[in-house]
Amino acid sequence: MDELTRERHLERLFGDDPTEDEICAMWTDRPRLERLLALRENMDDDYEDLHPLQGYDFELWRAKLRTELGSLSGVLDALAICQEHNLIHPDWLSNKSMDLISYLGLPASNKKFKKARSGFMAERKKLIMQKRAKVVHDLYFRKDLTNRFPDLRGLFEKSPMSHEVEQAIHRGDILPDPQVSSIRDASELAEVCLRGTWAHAAEETIRQDYIEAQVQIRPGLGLGKLSDRQRLFAFWDVAFARPDTLERLGLAKAE
Repeated sequence: MDELTRERHLERLFGDDPTEDEICAMWTDRPRLERLLALRENMDDDYEDLHPLQGYDFELWRAKLRTELGSLSGVLDALAICQEHNLIHPDWLSNKSMDLISYLGLPASNKKFKKARSGFMAERKKLIMQKRAKVVHDLYFRKDLTNRFPDLRGLFEKSPMSHEVEQAIHRGDILPDPQVSSIRDASELAEVCLRGTWAHAAEETIRQDYIEAQVQIRPGLGLGKLSDRQRLFAFWDVAFARPDTLERLGLAKAE
């Protein structure tokens, strides 16, 4: 994936509206049987008017974006969405799922098997790193979120990762208005917020993971430095991962 496409995918994940082409792609991903039956019964009506896009269409679209960015949890999310809403798997999801399963059935010496196996292990490590990075980011930019990114505030609150700080405040583990003047301060507080979770680690490990998450996102965008908005991209995958997907990956409880 080239740098411009990657950045465009990330922008779409974090609030930008889908383009007309992407809306059309959502219709293409709709179950074919449902579409054909609707058109057969209502030849004079537009399918879009009869069956407007639903919330799950956008969830599936975001899972597709994440999958194209290299997320394995995006594939699991898409499967869960289809199961939850009784949807036929779109072609991209069927093909990706079959590829992953077939790779794991290859001999252990096969390069595709090794890549698939290492990919699953790397996925867990990436999600853990991104969760730590997100909590540090939320603490460090806590006062600025509403003023600088008002359209993203709801996104953070809906994320399955977004309540560690609030829960820590509710428990009395940290102050309601913590004084955070540096990433090190935020990392120290993040260590407290993440206690008892699968992403808990020592303060220094959390700080290094925050830095590493920033480092990893830059090359794919062709950037030497990230803007404030682009810093959100450092946790592009975990911010949208479903709780049931995290559980399937063994990331639901403290390890």
